[in-house]
Amino acid sequence: MTIGPNHNIERNIRHSYTVHKHQPTIHFNEKQRQLPSLIQLIRPVNIVPTFMLSFMGGWIVQPTPILLLEKQFWVSALITQLIMSGSMVVNDIYDIDVDRKNNPNRPLPSGKVKLVTATVLTGILFTSAFILGSVYFPNTKLFYSVFASILMLILYTPFFKRICFVKNLICGFIVSGSIAFSGFAMGGQNNLKLLSSIIRLVCASSIHMELLNDIRDYDGDKLSNIFTVPVLFGKPAAGIMSKTILYIGVFDAIMVSLSYPLLITYGIAIACSPMLTNIIVCELYDFSKESVKIAVNGTTVSLFLNMIIFCYAATLNL
Repeated sequence: MTIGPNHNIERNIRHSYTVHKHQPTIHFNEKQRQLPSLIQLIRPVNIVPTFMLSFMGGWIVQPTPILLLEKQFWVSALITQLIMSGSMVVNDIYDIDVDRKNNPNRPLPSGKVKLVTATVLTGILFTSAFILGSVYFPNTKLFYSVFASILMLILYTPFFKRICFVKNLICGFIVSGSIAFSGFAMGGQNNLKLLSSIIRLVCASSIHMELLNDIRDYDGDKLSNIFTVPVLFGKPAAGIMSKTILYIGVFDAIMVSLSYPLLITYGIAIACSPMLTNIIVCELYDFSKESVKIAVNGTTVSLFLNMIIFCYAATLNL
């Protein structure tokens, strides 16, 4: 019997070598494929608007370009971004079963991102915000507000989101809190009256938009037994509540502006006119989805214009 080379053994050795050689590359490619889905989880479209809110809060208190050189400002803006991004991921984690029906292409229900990975990402974002707050704002109200915001957002989807009107209030507080956090991180003493007014206006406008969105989602929420204001009290009652809250915020802003040149008062009144008229249009069209969409978009534009006007008003006190 002739003893020659065993071709089967050689093939097995080559195959084993090839598999082990390329395993890290496969693992790395999987991580690369997950990265866009992870970015999608944190809603990158919200990064610029969130930064604008932080910038406005800092600018009103310190209305000079030096603001962009202040470490406290950038830290406060980063903390806000981390908390906002974490809240987006938390919302997707809790809503994964609902998204399997309504948004199956989202990263979690589609399986592009594992639930464990999303949970770890949330932990990283919230922990980073907590550490930054404890390092740069130790034993202050700002640090406690970071802790309270994280806790509130973790509990929002499983608890607060299903409580009538409470969810609307929390959304308003969180959005307007972005302005307050950066403003008070920069001292919060200069232009305090102006800062407080824009915080109240943004809070009222955010609650107004949340109520309009609830009216738009009336049919789906009613079928899902989600007890929003329009589901419990009807669309007209929700519209009246939304309009009243918005009018209070606008009236407050105009009253504060009276201590500034009339140009500021006129500017605020003109900037607020789209959201004031759009809510009336919504009522005329029985809160159709299209009219609500126009009203929400109009409110967003009005807020942006008001941000510019308030930032300009802050420079007048230099």
